[in-house]
Amino acid sequence: MRAVRPTPLLLLVTVVLVALALLRPVDHDESQYVAAAMLMADGWLPYRDYAYLQTPLQPFAFAPLLWVFGAFAWPALLIANALLGVTTIAAGWRVMREGGVAPGVATVSAALFAAGLHESQPTAVTFHPAAADGKEPAFVSLAYPDGVTVHVNRPQRLRTEGPAVTHERAIRIAGDGGGRAARPVPVYRGGSIYADFIEGAKTRERPFRDLEPAVNTMVALHLAGLAFRLQRSLTWDRVTQRFPGDEDANRFLDRARREPWIL
Repeated sequence: MRAVRPTPLLLLVTVVLVALALLRPVDHDESQYVAAAMLMADGWLPYRDYAYLQTPLQPFAFAPLLWVFGAFAWPALLIANALLGVTTIAAGWRVMREGGVAPGVATVSAALFAAGLHESQPTAVTFHPAAADGKEPAFVSLAYPDGVTVHVNRPQRLRTEGPAVTHERAIRIAGDGGGRAARPVPVYRGGSIYADFIEGAKTRERPFRDLEPAVNTMVALHLAGLAFRLQRSLTWDRVTQRFPGDEDANRFLDRARREPWIL
């Protein structure tokens, strides 16, 4: 396993996230988390003593910050949140690097949106082994029903197009044989999550945070990751959400439960 060391980029991310946490306006989510941590610090328990709509780890983790920092608890909580964000970024980067996936895989979700593939799921996942001489890495190709194929970690010599994804107020993708029109980056209608929900209720249109495109995007990323892990190609059935006739791959779709805990 190759050692992964912190980079100057991660330090820059830390500075930026901490600065944003201290300077930007407080949103509705943060106010709930801070209130829960304050109540927890006073001995109140979530669900039993007050309503809390999230899992309970954050109030338990943040309550000690109120005890330690007292009047300075608010900036301490903001900085703690920023550092947790940095930790998440670093952990994700390390998992990808140790799994043999290039950092460019982080652009896959944007590429799926730009290509209009977030409304669908791949049907075939082709694993291309690394070159025997070690000069080129393994890569994966995700084939969609409409004939579009997305490549993850494809070696440079096989790329006939320009940059895969650019983002300048819109996401643009270039592919073999030409580019596609830029797609505007979606935003909340009405300027907030609440206004977007109300607008969706009025028009029966999908909300900004529609679940299905998010699921489709994550399925594609998991399929690519599983192909890298198993070091082979896969076939995916979107209707049944399974790998037909491939129990070795299907066992990764769920975790074994400990009796009597069954969902």
